[in-house]
Amino acid sequence: MARDSKGKAERYKPLAEEIIGLVGGKENIVNIGHCVTRLRLNVRNKDAVNAEAVKQLPDCLGVQWSGDQLQVIIGQAVGDAYQLVLKKHDLGNLGQNQSASAAAATQPKKNKVIAVLDLVAGCITPIVPALIAGGFAQIVLLLCIMAGILTTESPTYGVLNFAGNAPFYFLPIYVGGFTAKKLGGNVSLGMIVGALFIHPNFITALADGPLSIYGIPIFNARYSSSILPALLSVAVMVPIEKFVAKHSPDSIRSILEPFVTFMVIVPIALCATGPLGGFPWHIHFGWHYAAVQYDRFYRRCGRCLPVAAAGHDGYAPCAGAVYPELFRDTGI
Repeated sequence: MARDSKGKAERYKPLAEEIIGLVGGKENIVNIGHCVTRLRLNVRNKDAVNAEAVKQLPDCLGVQWSGDQLQVIIGQAVGDAYQLVLKKHDLGNLGQNQSASAAAATQPKKNKVIAVLDLVAGCITPIVPALIAGGFAQIVLLLCIMAGILTTESPTYGVLNFAGNAPFYFLPIYVGGFTAKKLGGNVSLGMIVGALFIHPNFITALADGPLSIYGIPIFNARYSSSILPALLSVAVMVPIEKFVAKHSPDSIRSILEPFVTFMVIVPIALCATGPLGGFPWHIHFGWHYAAVQYDRFYRRCGRCLPVAAAGHDGYAPCAGAVYPELFRDTGI
């Protein structure tokens, strides 16, 4: 099996050997990463890139630009090609684990709209495999119920049901961590901010009655399976973290930075950015109409957003698991 895996990776050897030269060499690359199907190269100078020649490389299915990022479409085995490119050109320091702050220091300023889309894609794309797993698990479970293989009372159904729902329920934690990583913040702090919204005690306290912190009321919203509350909160947290780090004495920075950041972001997240992202806009602005027009929405919009994050392959099972729950919660 190891030999087969190595053989598949070597399939991309010609592409790996030539692609860096065709994009202007190592000095023209800010960072390199990949999503589900595409190799993504952020470059300093687009004019130095020979996109047509890249398109002609073996096993390249196409290329396209997103701002200053060249996206080379390879397919599901893009991870093999990515590792081979890093190995052959010694690009480990430019890999997708490079911090956002280091990349931003050498990269030209992006258009604001592109920067926002890049942020969202960077936060969502790494989560796509988990959503695919959970979505397909829910679909297989549903098919087993329809075929009479399982019943809703069986222990197997109960275990597989919560297992398939886990990637969606804990979505705020993943989003918080990857948003922090994308923006150059502390990943663990980002995950903690996401965890705030789904802590059992917090959910229970919201359900029991009015809740506040420092006298500021906390809006009652449903945060499980959400994306925006954690994303917005961590986007605010990272500048706070960097400010505290800059003004903290070196001797106590390792303690002061996470503690002060945490104490400041908690009320902001629970009272402002969380409710802003978790507010049920769909109820107040006509989800009933959107439900009637669901097919049109899916065709025109639903397919575009996952494609922007190169996660369209896993969208169908995820949508099948998420939309019924969403409509049920909104009373449709």
